[in-house]
Order: sequence, then C-alpha cells, then structure tokens
Amino acid sequence: EVAAIEERLLRMYADPALDTKPELLERRGGAFYSEAAVDLVASLSAGRGDVQVVNVRNGDRLPFLPPEAVIEVPARVTAAGADPLPVDPVEPLFAGLIAHVTAYEELALEARSKEVSTG
Repeated sequence: EVAAIEERLLRMYADPALDTKPELLERRGGAFYSEAAVDLVASLSAGRGDVQVVNVRNGDRLPFLPPEAVIEVPARVTAAGADPLPVDPVEPLFAGLIAHVTAYEELALEARSKEVSTG
C-alpha cells in the first residue's frame, strides 16, 4: 500500500501546477522523516559529531548477522560518515528473530533482483 501511495504521490509531484501539500501524503507515513534527513545531511556537511540513528553495514557488531547486512543503530556522524557506536548484546530470542527477518529480506531482494534481470 505504501508503494502504491508513493507512486501516486510521485505522479502528483510531476505536475508543475501542484502548489499545495497533497492530502494523500498524510496516508504515506514517515512523519518527521524529512527533519531527520535534513539533520543527517547537516551533520555530514558540518562534521558536527552528533549521535543519530542511521543504517550502516553490520560488520561484526551483531555477530549473528552477516557482515554485509544493514543494521539501524546509533552512530556518531561526522564529515567522514557514520561511525556506529557499540551495541549491547542481543538476547537469543531477539537475535533469532532479527536473523530470521534479515534472511527473509535478503531472499526477497534476491528474488526481486532475479525477476528484474530476467524481465
């Protein structure tokens, strides 16, 4: 549903006569995302060194996930990029759930990539 809303919004935004915020935007979700995005760009540009929650490569932070997995964690943001802060160990029950969701997302991405490449 979000993807369909996003597609409709993009068509609306292509109209140069649009000069008001579409009501449909309220149904998309992601409130305050634009503020977080602007804050992140400002931190990267100015090298403020503040802590923000961002998506980064896992590396060895969560040992039950592959290094190339993307995780969302607090990180110190400077002009050089986002440096993830240490994370607390994850309880086994939650580690299993996180690993399961990550595997599902990887399989979905792989399937979609194959679908696109084969037409």
